[in-house]
Amino acid sequence: SELRTFRGAEEVSGLRLKNGHLVVDKTLRDWMDFHRAALGELTLEEITDNLYTMAASLPSPADEEATEIITTYLEYLTALGDYDEIAARQTDLTTLQQLQARQEWLERTRGYYFTDEVHEAFFGMDEAIDRNMLSELILKSQGADDAEIAALDDQLPEKIQAFRHRSRSVVRLNEMEAQLHANGTADAESLWQLRAREFGDDAADRLAEADLRQQAWENRVQEYMAFTTSDQLQTLSLQDQETAIAEYHSANFSEREILRLPAAVTVLSSR
Repeated sequence: SELRTFRGAEEVSGLRLKNGHLVVDKTLRDWMDFHRAALGELTLEEITDNLYTMAASLPSPADEEATEIITTYLEYLTALGDYDEIAARQTDLTTLQQLQARQEWLERTRGYYFTDEVHEAFFGMDEAIDRNMLSELILKSQGADDAEIAALDDQLPEKIQAFRHRSRSVVRLNEMEAQLHANGTADAESLWQLRAREFGDDAADRLAEADLRQQAWENRVQEYMAFTTSDQLQTLSLQDQETAIAEYHSANFSEREILRLPAAVTVLSSR
């Protein structure tokens, strides 16, 4: 079954083959990150086992290629976590110096763990954007004017310029949607019109469908929350309560959804 986040994101299809070999690109990295996002709902060991199981299902030699790159990526992430833990204790560097040091460490460490081809496929766009942002911060710290800062974007590859434009559009859309909600005018038609202006009719339709799926899931979670606090359940013994809740789980949720329930309850309870 598909693994979904609380926001209803669709699973990324990352294990793709070409001429019998694993396709190594940003989608493969996104696929690994997608499954790692379940940490908390699943243990790290369970997530790792799932990744290796899916890799083993591929025909040879892609199965070995996928297993090797999963292992390498997880080792890299462990090194990244160790670095950030140590860096968090350093107080002798300014924030900008820390950012520069971290970026240099990232690029050097990625070069150690990955071949040039994988390094570029996994991190090429990220590194170009990060270096651009660092350059912007440095210029601002030196008192550069808006024209000098804007010129940095012109130095980026066209593909990355388009990506940054889309990213800013998403941020702008989220801010406008938040304003509609704050004004009490975030009905389905208003949201669709706003999204269509920003991204087109097809994207607005897909987002509307995602809203419906999300609302349906939240309704089911709220019904579950109402059940767990109902007078009918509270009158039972603790053992009978546990039995009744387990039966409710089995009757109303899949195994994956049961894993998501604690996080979903926490989010809805905080609203």
